[in-house]
Amino acid sequence: MFHTFRRCLPGRGRAGLLAIILGHFLVSPGIAGLLSPPVQVGNLLEMTNNNVRLEYDLNTGRANFYWQNSLKIAGFYAGVGLENYVTGTAYTNRSWTVSNNTVVVTSTRGDLPTMRQI
Repeated sequence: MFHTFRRCLPGRGRAGLLAIILGHFLVSPGIAGLLSPPVQVGNLLEMTNNNVRLEYDLNTGRANFYWQNSLKIAGFYAGVGLENYVTGTAYTNRSWTVSNNTVVVTSTRGDLPTMRQI
């Protein structure tokens, strides 16, 4: 079974709005600048475009959001309601790819559907 989840965050309503805002900042050159190539140092994946920086921990599935080098949101993570509510923190394996200025983090665990965060 394979599912794709786009910019998922915990909860509903405001979390979805937060996901849209974060995505907008990362891909809008007029607001924050062009996206630099992502860099992985150890298990930390860093995505930045001048004013905005996301640091995604590939061990835990949690991320921190910085605006102008000031931490604004700490420890957010993906989640989706299937039969049960599944969060990205439940996964044990994570990998990432970049293509056409889009970063995709793929999370897997044998007993869960594959999760893709775009």
